[in-house]
Amino acid sequence: MAAGSTVRQHIMLPMSFQAVVLLVIDPLDNMEETMEGDGVRSPWTEHGQRIMSAVLDKYSEYLTEMGTKFKSREAIMELLIPLGVEFGDEVSCRDINQAAFDLALSTASGLSKSRFETRGRSSTFHPDEVKLTGSGWLEAHLLYSITDAGLEVKSPSLPTDVNVGFGLGGMHYCKLLTPTRALEYLIIDSLVGTQP
Repeated sequence: MAAGSTVRQHIMLPMSFQAVVLLVIDPLDNMEETMEGDGVRSPWTEHGQRIMSAVLDKYSEYLTEMGTKFKSREAIMELLIPLGVEFGDEVSCRDINQAAFDLALSTASGLSKSRFETRGRSSTFHPDEVKLTGSGWLEAHLLYSITDAGLEVKSPSLPTDVNVGFGLGGMHYCKLLTPTRALEYLIIDSLVGTQP
């Protein structure tokens, strides 16, 4: 394509996505991108990057952690053991964080896996930091820290006894590492300061 020529993008979506079309796609339909040098540049693209950067800065904690609510093992056992169901070991927030990391590693490209396995810094998943109250859990955040040694992760958790009233009994609350943040660590952050 010659420099300065216009590229039009048309995106087709099912009718069920009308709200997305009205809010996001229609403005994109009016966007014109021009080829300059080796890439695509436009005022719209630069403006969009500034907006997304501000959004990511403001909400970065939400991209790192997700608050979850599970039925506790104890509560499920109370119902299913009389039916003859057998249970394995209890799963902690730490175990789920490790699973998110493993999922990220399994979905990374072959090149990213190879880079991480040969020169990426390690990750350490610490035991859960058990909170005693709901407000303590709500105010706490996932410890996500990148050090010279690698990634450190620790989840605040709140297990509730099955006899707690008001529908709060038999729950297990966790603040968990998102698989996308784990993938970002594998592909980018684990390699910072290492030599190819």
